[in-house]
Amino acid sequence: MKSIYSPFVPDGNPYVAIVQRAMNMHGIETVQLREAFKPGGARGIKAANFNWLENKLNRKTLIGSLANYGLCMFIISWLKLHGIKIVFTFHNRIQHDSSHPRIDRSFMRYMCREADAIVILSSYSRKILKRYLRPGDERKICHISHPNYLSECGAYYKEPEKKDGRIDILFAGAVKAYKGIELILDAAERCEQEQLPVRFHICGRASDPAYKQMIEERAAKISNLDTSLSFVPDEELYRLIGENELLILPYDLRSSLNSGTLYLAFSLGRTAICPKIGTVGEFPEDLIYSYTYRSEEEHAEKLFLMIRKACDDIKRDPDALAEKGRQLRKIVEEECSEDRIGLGYRKLYEKLAAK
Repeated sequence: MKSIYSPFVPDGNPYVAIVQRAMNMHGIETVQLREAFKPGGARGIKAANFNWLENKLNRKTLIGSLANYGLCMFIISWLKLHGIKIVFTFHNRIQHDSSHPRIDRSFMRYMCREADAIVILSSYSRKILKRYLRPGDERKICHISHPNYLSECGAYYKEPEKKDGRIDILFAGAVKAYKGIELILDAAERCEQEQLPVRFHICGRASDPAYKQMIEERAAKISNLDTSLSFVPDEELYRLIGENELLILPYDLRSSLNSGTLYLAFSLGRTAICPKIGTVGEFPEDLIYSYTYRSEEEHAEKLFLMIRKACDDIKRDPDALAEKGRQLRKIVEEECSEDRIGLGYRKLYEKLAAK
């Protein structure tokens, strides 16, 4: 069985490579989108699996976004005309840093209408999808979990070091506004004032020079925080997570739904502080420092309270964070394996082939 997988090249996101490998394990050969447009290339291709296709619409000008919308419509129509089933993976509520939200919402409705199957990575995604679906389209939904990262980072796993009650808290990833970096700076300042035994580390590339400068200028005035705002290779990222007891990911609930970074942290035996996005709902509530909020002020307060709770937990039991991490690692090892993910896609594709 042959399927287009897009994007085909990981481009810094291991999810793409892991899912394709899982599909290959179960007899699904993945090919690039351009293969279908070669003479006779569409012959033998049964499905096309699209991830983050909506990101193609994120252009500075309205004309640019509409042009890409039209191009995507042409590609989907051409594939369907040649009998290729469309599989749309629903990753986020809506694009992060969207330039034209109304166009994005329209495109999401279009993809949900045209797709033969909609893959969701978390149960909560069903609720979010309702705003884009027509009556009866719920039957298209197929829940296939986000894979773990043990094949990528397993060799870097180690037990947290004992640090006499101090907690090292890490943010790692692309440094962008929707990831709540300013909230981490605010929390670090408050922890400094209240003398909580924590140290913050912000690591990752900041693509906006003005945003990078703002963070560095603020961080220079905070004694319990350090930054490294440059690209972090995968191996260095795995090492950094292993050196910290806790990840901090104050995502924006308006756009965030699933998080590969959480699955990476759990694969390395670390828990996290994070709002209740879809990924969080896939795990026992007591293993993650999660919260909800309705305003930026409430977000800042809830984030600080979770940091304080982690401090209280480790004061009461020095092994508390490590034990949460061990349990999370066991869950993703058993429930999010490549074999299990590949089997999920195999069943989905067999179902589509039977239609």
